[in-house]
Amino acid sequence: MKRLATFRPGDSGAAATEFALLAPVLVVLLLSTVDVAMAINQKMIMHHILRIGADAGMRGASSEEIADALETAAEANATSRMAALDVQAPSLQCLCADTVIACGGTCADGTGPGALYQFSATLPYESFFGGERFAIDLDAQLAIQVPTSSIGDDD
Repeated sequence: MKRLATFRPGDSGAAATEFALLAPVLVVLLLSTVDVAMAINQKMIMHHILRIGADAGMRGASSEEIADALETAAEANATSRMAALDVQAPSLQCLCADTVIACGGTCADGTGPGALYQFSATLPYESFFGGERFAIDLDAQLAIQVPTSSIGDDD
């Protein structure tokens, strides 16, 4: 009988076994959370850079000054993992209500048109832990409309 008592089931080691089964899952969840947070951070930086360009446009800067502001903002704010960041030059359209007209013209009601600046940036994002297997493209876009009297002189 004493021999059978030594083979009875016990709880010692159960916690270690459960931890060994759950630890890889928890590590993957943690690393995935960090990776998603890094992607969100980079997208926030992209939006910040575009807002700097939009601010220059709202202050009446010319297209060249806006492009310079975007370039300066990208150099100052982009992280080392954002070397492939592509900030496009803003597009400009002049609008009367919802109709696109030539910039410098007037609307049917005699008022000046509004200027619509559209900013965009793209960044190929490679997962920090998954590399190219989990690569995605991050896109950021921003549009502002200002009166044409606020547009800087473009040559």
